[in-house]
Amino acid sequence: MLSALVFPAFAEPEEPEPDAYGLTLSAQSAILLDARTGSVLYEKNAEDQRLIASTTKIMTALVALESGQDLDAVYTMTPEWADVEGSSMYFEAGDQISLRGLLYGLMLNSGNDAAAAIAEIVAGSEAAFVDQMNEYAQRLGMNDSHFANPHGLDAEWHYSTAHDMARLMVEAMKNEDFREITATRHVVIDGFELYYHNKLLNLYPYCISGKTGYTKAAGRTLVTASEKDGILLVAVTLGAPDYWNDQIAMYEYGYHHYQVNCLSERGKCFSSVEVNGANTCVPAYCSSTINCLTSDDVEIQQTVYLPDTLECSVEKGACIGKVVYTVDDRTIGTCFLIAGAYADVEREEVSTQWSSDFKNSCLRGGLYPDVQPSSTYRMEGLLSTAMWHHWE
Repeated sequence: MLSALVFPAFAEPEEPEPDAYGLTLSAQSAILLDARTGSVLYEKNAEDQRLIASTTKIMTALVALESGQDLDAVYTMTPEWADVEGSSMYFEAGDQISLRGLLYGLMLNSGNDAAAAIAEIVAGSEAAFVDQMNEYAQRLGMNDSHFANPHGLDAEWHYSTAHDMARLMVEAMKNEDFREITATRHVVIDGFELYYHNKLLNLYPYCISGKTGYTKAAGRTLVTASEKDGILLVAVTLGAPDYWNDQIAMYEYGYHHYQVNCLSERGKCFSSVEVNGANTCVPAYCSSTINCLTSDDVEIQQTVYLPDTLECSVEKGACIGKVVYTVDDRTIGTCFLIAGAYADVEREEVSTQWSSDFKNSCLRGGLYPDVQPSSTYRMEGLLSTAMWHHWE
């Protein structure tokens, strides 16, 4: 049984003092996450339960997008949907609008009318849709959240935390339709001309998505995502009079105070695999670049799936393995390993110290230039021999 939570009315704070991170945010609750690892880069009262206003619509959109409904199916708007109070996309009863059009009206115009329509179209009733929202929240580990409606108007059973809303946004950014809709500044769809409310798309060059919210009790709320140099960050501010500058300050803090952790680099030789029945090997190249920002207390585990040997028939460009990166048993990235040409190991992809140490070892052991391919330069021969013998 849920017990009632009483939220104090939002009050404009006095001039903020610098916090432990050196920032002076106006937000009553805030958080900055590395979307790939879930690592907390900044937080301020991030676990406090608060009203969230129209940032609720991130959950509404995500539940609708993952419901399997045809986004281009057209529906007739009802008087009940058109009469919902608050912000609106301003459709009228009888208008014909696609689910996709409603989602744009939901996220750009923050339409409460669109939220009501989406809920009934997807689940048959608002109550059933709210149940789906809460089930989704539980699956994401949003244990300090509860939803009472699809639009975010104040209700005693409607609340979340900055941390939970960041978890939700991380999940939402995995959906390409969500990314496209929330990155849109202006669209004409189903006869409606819609404009975005998330001005951070213009104010901060790396912002790529987000949703605003406001009620008198909640204050100004904002959930956004930004991407720079392959690093995706998510920021949440709740009860923030100066939410644009708050979020810019958090993003700048994250991008400048943490080092980029490059887990894999596209085109880099990760390892090599011996070929059965042949005095050669096949290099395994990384198929993608994976970057993240992490705090000092985050330990990233690397699990390599690569065979000890390969058949001679393996073709250049074939996928021969993968590397899975995890944090606390949660996968944060997967890099597939692609076969190169036989003995196709470029010298610049092997450290100079490695080459020098191996050359000296060969000379001391009388191996050089033994088994050196006649068509290669002496150093390339050494490197081929190194891979051949799995010398480390």
